[in-house]
Amino acid sequence: MQIGRLTFEKPNLEVFRALKLGFDVAKTGGTAAVVFNAANETAVDEFLAGRINFVNIVGLIEHCLDRHDVKTSLSLEEIFEADAWARREVLRSLNRRAQGAKI
Repeated sequence: MQIGRLTFEKPNLEVFRALKLGFDVAKTGGTAAVVFNAANETAVDEFLAGRINFVNIVGLIEHCLDRHDVKTSLSLEEIFEADAWARREVLRSLNRRAQGAKI
């Protein structure tokens, strides 16, 4: 059996914006990863429910990361607070957008 050949190239971080965000979050540390994950999960849920387009997911994650005040002391309480905040912020952002506000 012959196996195909794999080639790897450096990813284009302008095209793959979520990958760049992931790298940035890894460098930032603290609650940034919590916000990234919670915003992503909430945005994907909204996509799967048909309320947003797939291309809106990364923008919602960026929106949350831009507005989040990163905490570096990671108590369990701060992790839960950051998670809940990001989930609410995605939904608030979508509600503002639905009402015609520019975010």
